Amino acid sequence: MSEARWSDRTRGSAAPAPAPARQTEEHSETASEREARIARLRQLHRQGKYHVDASVLSARIIDEHLKR
Repeated sequence: MSEARWSDRTRGSAAPAPAPARQTEEHSETASEREARIARLRQLHRQGKYHVDASVLSARIIDEHLKR
């Protein structure tokens, strides 16, 4: 998408609301816990120590899509 089209589509719109904390049956994550988890992941990524298993990621994406 070109830069001009992007700005045309977003002009006058408010910033999106932050994503809600992840909640599952076994664990309800608070905003501060989520922030801490993201900070840990960011640090691991910067150090080159965070690697995502592509098959696990793709399965999760499909599962989340099928829930809708």
